[in-house]
Amino acid sequence: MKIAFVVQRYGLEVNGGAELLARWLAEHLLKYFDIDIITTTAMDYNTWKPHYPEGKSEINGVTIHRFNVSKPRNMFYFDLLSKFVFHLGHPAFLEKAWMDAQGPYCPDMIEFIKKNYDNYDIFLFITYLYAHTHMGLPAAEGKVVLIPAAHDEPPLRLSIFKDVFRIPSGFIYNTIEEKELLSRRFDVEEKPGIIAGVGINLPDNVDPEIAFEKFPQLKGKDYIIFVGRVSTSKDADVLVDYFLKFREETGREIYLVILGKGEMIVKEHPAIVLPGFVSEDEKFSFIKNARALVNPSRFESLSMVLLEAWLMETPVMVSGKCEVTRNQTVRSGGGLSFADYDSFQEGLIQILDNREKAHEMGVSGRKYTEENYSWQHIEEKISEFLKSILKSFD
Repeated sequence: MKIAFVVQRYGLEVNGGAELLARWLAEHLLKYFDIDIITTTAMDYNTWKPHYPEGKSEINGVTIHRFNVSKPRNMFYFDLLSKFVFHLGHPAFLEKAWMDAQGPYCPDMIEFIKKNYDNYDIFLFITYLYAHTHMGLPAAEGKVVLIPAAHDEPPLRLSIFKDVFRIPSGFIYNTIEEKELLSRRFDVEEKPGIIAGVGINLPDNVDPEIAFEKFPQLKGKDYIIFVGRVSTSKDADVLVDYFLKFREETGREIYLVILGKGEMIVKEHPAIVLPGFVSEDEKFSFIKNARALVNPSRFESLSMVLLEAWLMETPVMVSGKCEVTRNQTVRSGGGLSFADYDSFQEGLIQILDNREKAHEMGVSGRKYTEENYSWQHIEEKISEFLKSILKSFD
């Protein structure tokens, strides 16, 4: 059985949740299926400029077919179109223009799918949002499974996505909240689907001292940590503002560590530490030593960094405005949620001042993650689902 994963970006250096999900799933399902990746040469989703060589390559045993994007993203034009389609009445053609402007606009990728339609049993598209899915689904119709990675955000309300959710023969959801959201918005509940999520790849041994080799000022100090794309779309700016206000109002000596890269310029402050993009060993060392991992994003379909934190027995703080992460945190007992600065301050003080309770949260989160997100469980669930979908094509 041969499966093509179709995803907007793919690579060891790519910093994005859906892209990381695609890579991990491809590498773990390689033991069950023959898997290829169909993707772009881009690493930066803000520009889609070429970064990787075009053509055929391989990462960790997975074959990759890369194609250059024909239209780099013009952020001014895209943001202008977004204001129209999200907030004003508009003709249908503007949504098509918005999708093309968002990208990745990659006709060569679509042509490859058409020419190789008979060479793959299933085309597994990752994320509903981007042009590679909107343009690619019709080319692969009849053999499509979609991992939507959807959350309640303005694009999901555009009419252009009705066909995106009509074409797939099956769906792999990350959470029950995602499935319920899409069932309310589109007619997907009658199509085959499973709730799978993702497992977490842990280093064999997490050395708690690695984090302090380059940043010795953190050793023995309290800090909270953000991991992911450093972007206003992920509310990283909200976290920075809340953190600085917390230090000023409480007078506490606490640091904020921000792991990852993005388009947002972070305010310079001696208590804000910016390691950038780090190795997996370093990342888990930073998380293990943190008093809490904070995910302030209002828009998530599955937060893998929560699972990573819980496996390190680190409690989390999440946005109370995000149904998915809030409910994940409630189900796991692994942390707290905040809706505004006051509740952020209250929750952080609780974690800082009650170490025993914070440890209990972390342990509860670890138990929840091990019970629900083991790779063996997820691999078997997804592989059986894909085999059943293939039989339905006969």
